[in-house]
Amino acid sequence: MLRPWPLHIPLDEDSQRAIHIQIYDAVVAGIRSKRLPAGSPLPGSRTFAQLLDVNRKTVQLAYDELIAAGWVTTEGRRGTFVCLRPPSAQRSTAETGIDRHPEPVRSSQPVPQPPPYTTIVFDDGAPDTRLVPVSALAQAYHGALRRLSRSNRLADEHPLGNPELRRSISGMLNFNRGMATTPDRICLTRGSQMAIFLAARILTGPGRTVALEEPGYGQARTAFRRAGADLALVPVDGEGMRVDILEGLCRTRGLACVYVTPHHQFPTTVSLSPERRRRLLELSERYGFTIVEDDYDHEFHFASKPLLPLANRAPDARIIYIGSFSKLLSPHVRSGFITGPAGFIRDAASWVAQIDRLGDPVKELALSELINSGTLQRHNDKARQVYDQRRQGFADLLRQNLGTGVRFSVPDGGLAYWVEFDAPVNTAGFMARARAAGVRLLPARQFWTGRPLVGGTRIGYAHMSGAEVAEPLRRLGRVLRQTESPGNTGERG
Repeated sequence: MLRPWPLHIPLDEDSQRAIHIQIYDAVVAGIRSKRLPAGSPLPGSRTFAQLLDVNRKTVQLAYDELIAAGWVTTEGRRGTFVCLRPPSAQRSTAETGIDRHPEPVRSSQPVPQPPPYTTIVFDDGAPDTRLVPVSALAQAYHGALRRLSRSNRLADEHPLGNPELRRSISGMLNFNRGMATTPDRICLTRGSQMAIFLAARILTGPGRTVALEEPGYGQARTAFRRAGADLALVPVDGEGMRVDILEGLCRTRGLACVYVTPHHQFPTTVSLSPERRRRLLELSERYGFTIVEDDYDHEFHFASKPLLPLANRAPDARIIYIGSFSKLLSPHVRSGFITGPAGFIRDAASWVAQIDRLGDPVKELALSELINSGTLQRHNDKARQVYDQRRQGFADLLRQNLGTGVRFSVPDGGLAYWVEFDAPVNTAGFMARARAAGVRLLPARQFWTGRPLVGGTRIGYAHMSGAEVAEPLRRLGRVLRQTESPGNTGERG
């Protein structure tokens, strides 16, 4: 049994308590405090005696007492272990706590709890991590680690991030997305959420107003609210953000910035129409607000060629562009980037120096290798084909199982559907019954600031194959038929 760390306990040779009793007390205290969790291995008596500089018989005597009292057990040659069910599960009477601010700022989003393993979760559009080119990724990590170690650069500090990855991203944006970037105008982040945090802190603050889509991305609302900004909510329709309403806000309130997801609006998946894109850029120039463009899943557009970013249309405009590798690889490969004017990037580097000073040079160099070698593009092409097939098959399964009880359009891009429930569905009741049936959906209220105007949900389809998704959709169909009732309208959202 591997015991990777030595077990240190204090002994007092001047104490009147025998050494083996002190060892006994220290082990029991470790078990009670959870320092030694149930099932964890203890050192062998010879090793423990050498570590404590005592006689081996002293340690063995302590172990005999612990075994007799039921605190530890021996398993032959495997060794000595903390019992899975120690005799006392009492909490310490002096549990420690951490002083907190009397009124901490709360997120509008609940802290997600891991679902039971029997529950099937429809997320908001996560990729299938089984498609990740693991061997190539591992090889790139290994090569990056060796390069940085040999050159003594593992502790290098780059507030903007690894220069090689910034050059790779700049080339990708310029060639693939029609932008005009330079490496010094790119700041690497731990995913798009960190980039949104930076934008909120730099562009807004108390007394400043930010406009956001409604419904929209709840974590972005939280980031701007925590920065002290006032939120102005702009409705979304079939062409994206209502730019005409945004213009009215510009006249009456004045805006510091506008946060928008124009490629595939979150959560409805619609694309901002060409006319509204043009109008949004004109309003930014006229009223002086900054556009924060979150292009979180640019790689997956299926109906036509990917729509180029707003930042492509006006490279010198007030536009902050956010991108991420989370949808292309995995949400746990926390790597994103943010681009913008030189002054903004300097401010971003200052923030990063405080909250993420060293970054992750190994991962950043490995990603650069995947981009430069073409591995990431080949993976993108393969994943896009797989997701396109799943996108089309998911529509058929929705029609077969949920029938006329829902409304949806096949999305042109992205890894999720936006599904609205027809009245008289009791949406709250439907969600509860779905959970009881082992299927978890995201409630509409997660995407609205106030009361949802429609009952519906965003359903990610990409992380499961057609065979895997068929059964949970059948369960949802049964639940929907049980929930539909002429007198059962209930609360929506």
